[in-house]
Amino acid sequence: MEYLVMETHPAYAVVLGEDGACLKAANFGYQVGDRVGEIVAIKPAPAKTGLRKTLAVLAAAAACLCIIFFGVYQPNYMGYGSVRMTINPDVLISVSRTDRVVKLKGLNDDGRALIKGFDYKGRPEDAVAAELMSRASSLGYLKDGGSVKLTVSSRDSGWSADAKDALAESMDGGVSGKSVTIYLSYAGAAEPDTVIAAGTGGSKTYTYAQWQALQAQKAAQAGQSGSNAGQQTAPAQSAAPQTPEQWGQQQGDSWETWGEGQGDSWESWSKQYSSEWEDFGKSVDGLFSGGKSSIGNIIGRLG
Repeated sequence: MEYLVMETHPAYAVVLGEDGACLKAANFGYQVGDRVGEIVAIKPAPAKTGLRKTLAVLAAAAACLCIIFFGVYQPNYMGYGSVRMTINPDVLISVSRTDRVVKLKGLNDDGRALIKGFDYKGRPEDAVAAELMSRASSLGYLKDGGSVKLTVSSRDSGWSADAKDALAESMDGGVSGKSVTIYLSYAGAAEPDTVIAAGTGGSKTYTYAQWQALQAQKAAQAGQSGSNAGQQTAPAQSAAPQTPEQWGQQQGDSWETWGEGQGDSWESWSKQYSSEWEDFGKSVDGLFSGGKSSIGNIIGRLG
């Protein structure tokens, strides 16, 4: 077959065959327009379109995985923060970015007993915390007048604040009619952020400073009440009656006391001398039952 040289390059030439196919051939000093009978064809490199398609498919698959992982799996199924509940049971609630519980862990024996068989996956953290409180109440861990500590932890401060607010709004639903104090804290904080006084009459929410002030006020009132009670119970016998009614009541009490004392005295006197009267009576009896001889003996002794 004869080939027409179409292009020349230092290492190769492009030739056109009689069948109309263009080929690359080794350049043996060809010039454009030369006709050659035999060529040393250069095999073309593998087409890059297949590799590009493969890379494109892999890239698309990776993008899909990223979308699934970051858009669906991570926000809903991976821990983003936590809520630690401490009563006597100690439980760590792992929560996703979308506020769904992904894991429960008992941190002590009572905590493990509390969560045993508990269905929590995919539920909001505030609902799970409230139900765990109710469960603790029914199992005897949370008693009337008891307290619960909830500690929120996350690297995202905004998420922590939202979680704390959600807990504050729903925690009174888990006290089961008991008066319970709930302390809400951020991890690492020196003191609680919020205090909830929950009970049968509803719940009240305070800042920790307000709560401390309220407790101080109650303590002061209790101390004042105790002082007043002590003054009211002090002896007041020396005080003069203020009204005739009070005077009469006082005199009546005095006569009643005197009468009880006299009655006791007469009873004691009668007991003391009853035996002596009994002996005297027996003696008189014996005197008369002895007849004249007894009287004569008495006269003889007197004479």
